[in-house]
Parts: sequence; structure tokens; C-alpha cells
Amino acid sequence: MPTPPAPAPVVVLGLGQFGRSAARALAAAGVEVLAVDQRADTVADVADEVTLAVEADMTSVRALSQLGVGDYARAVVAVSSSIETSVLATSLLVDLGVDEIIAKADNPEHARLLTRVGATVVVLPEIDAGLRVAQALTTGAVTDVAQTVDGCAFAVVVPPPGTLGRTVTEPGALGVPGVGVLAVRSRGEFLPRPVTAEYRVGDGDTLLVAGPATAVAELSAR
Repeated sequence: MPTPPAPAPVVVLGLGQFGRSAARALAAAGVEVLAVDQRADTVADVADEVTLAVEADMTSVRALSQLGVGDYARAVVAVSSSIETSVLATSLLVDLGVDEIIAKADNPEHARLLTRVGATVVVLPEIDAGLRVAQALTTGAVTDVAQTVDGCAFAVVVPPPGTLGRTVTEPGALGVPGVGVLAVRSRGEFLPRPVTAEYRVGDGDTLLVAGPATAVAELSAR
């Protein structure tokens, strides 16, 4: 059987939490990653995990050209500090001939600007996360953890064993510190919001929970 071709290298511009997560996940999957940011501390944070991490001006076509960015077919624009920087960096990638540009937007207007200057795919992590958990809670289906860019996460889960009959606000009710219940779907209907402290978890309930991403992931795996 022929060996599958290696995935095309990716340049990641912007190393906030979203950019670092993308760069690390790509590198862990065996993808060659060039990670670029204007802040030395964020560059240093991923330097040992990606192919090359460089401190450079993402709004300078000269700087990007010197890094060979024009030789990349794929890029992620993950700038979170400035819409202007995000849009300009995307525009420069287009000018340099990058074919596939996935850009992160903070709001719909930002997304429209990114699309207008040439981003091939625009993602809105906060909005996408909200839509995913709302859809899952409406249908009653358990969903994967939807993580936001600030380190928090949401998930729709079936109450873990041992929680039946306990109040949702009782300390340690869910067995994972730091995770709270935002809403409950009981017998196919939503409970009034906010969930009252007196409500006890019932058989067949589905919970919308939120908290630190690691804690929510731990709960959803149970």
C-alpha cells in the first residue's frame, strides 16, 4: 500500500490561546508548523512544540516574505488583539499567494471583513460554541466539549452516576470542582432559568454545564 502524502505545512499568525491551541494540535498531528507572533512571550511558549516559532511583525509583507510565508499553501490567522491586524495579515497572505486561509473572527462584522479581503474560511469560536451547546441541549444529544477562547468550556452531559437526587448547586454534586450547571432539560422540557438551588437531578435529565475546559472535559468523559 502506498504511503499517504505528508500533510501540507501550515503557517499560524497570532499566538493567543486560539492560535497556540491550533499550532499545538497541528504539530501533534505531524504537520509542519511555522508559528508567528509579535510578542516574544507567546512565541517562546510554543517554540519547543512546533517546527519553527518566530517573533515578527504580522502586518509587514517584508517580514512575512523573509519567513517564506508565500511558500505555504495553508494558513491560520488567529490574531485576537486587533481586528485591523487580523484583516491586514489576511490581506497580506492573499497577496503572497497562500491558497487556503482560515481566519478567526470575534464578531460577525469582523467575519465579513475577513471574507471581503480573501479569507477562505472564517470561524467564530464563541458563537459556534454557543450554537453547538444550544442545539445539543434542544435535541437532548450529548455533545463534545465546546471550548471558548478564554479557557472556559461548555458541554451537554448526562448526569454522572451518584448525582441523582442531589441538588445541582450542592458542593461536589457533579464530582468535578469548578463545574456549574447553567440549564437542565428534564423530560424533554427546559426548566425555568436560572436553575433553582432546590432542583434535584432526576433520572433522564440532561445538563448544560460550564467551567474550566479541563474540568468540563473530565466531566464529559465520565
